[in-house]
Amino acid sequence: NNKKLTGLAAEGNRLAELDVSGNPELEELMIGDNQISYIDISHNKRLTGLTVENNRLKHIDLRNNPELTILSASGNQLTDIDLSNNKNLRAVYLDNNRLATVDFQGMKYLVRVHASNNQLLALTNMNMEECTGYSVFCTPGDGLKAEGHRYVSNSRMLDLSKTVPNIQLNQIREVRGGQ
Repeated sequence: NNKKLTGLAAEGNRLAELDVSGNPELEELMIGDNQISYIDISHNKRLTGLTVENNRLKHIDLRNNPELTILSASGNQLTDIDLSNNKNLRAVYLDNNRLATVDFQGMKYLVRVHASNNQLLALTNMNMEECTGYSVFCTPGDGLKAEGHRYVSNSRMLDLSKTVPNIQLNQIREVRGGQ
């Protein structure tokens, strides 16, 4: 345990577990491409960057990480994620999980969201009116029916290319906010 450690990169090491509870000054944690199914980052309150993509995470508790600006958790088995205490997020990468909804309430710095290949029904409370140069990439699950659904984005880029197989644009009731 190095109490003064501010950054740790341990990507691609086949790690099954990692204890960072003794590293309270940790600001950057990069542990992608391992075999981690659980990580406790509740003692890492200064964490600004978290990379945990391509692991085996089913849940990740981010409640004690209010300073997070970048979250990269693609390629896991996440079914839900609580970002309510992470108001400083600028970039969120959640591709290739099992998420149905993601709530972005109060995130005024958010500029990039990647959430493709999930079981998405909604990305809610995306208020990016003050941002410029942002993008949203999502492909809601195959069970989503386009008819009667609203795709709402205040982004410059809204990628619906894989949203629904054989989507017909006349079935989309509303796309608003894009430029």
